[in-house]
Amino acid sequence: EGERLDLFRRVILAADDGEERKKALAKLLPLQRQDFFEMLAVLEGRPLTVRLLDPPLHEFTPHDTGSIANLAENLQVPFDR
Repeated sequence: EGERLDLFRRVILAADDGEERKKALAKLLPLQRQDFFEMLAVLEGRPLTVRLLDPPLHEFTPHDTGSIANLAENLQVPFDR
């Protein structure tokens, strides 16, 4: 889950130019496709509700300055974003 979380965080923290976000989404897409395949297979035709709302960003990013700086360093993004 660590890799997936880092990919999602990279999407959140991507620069506004769109290229960084597109690259991060391209890496995340195969994982999400597999998730949906597995969920639908387990449900065996029963209905599935998927939340398509904006994710609560505060749940995916750290809150204290040290952890934010560490995340920025690990994802190689500027600390000031």
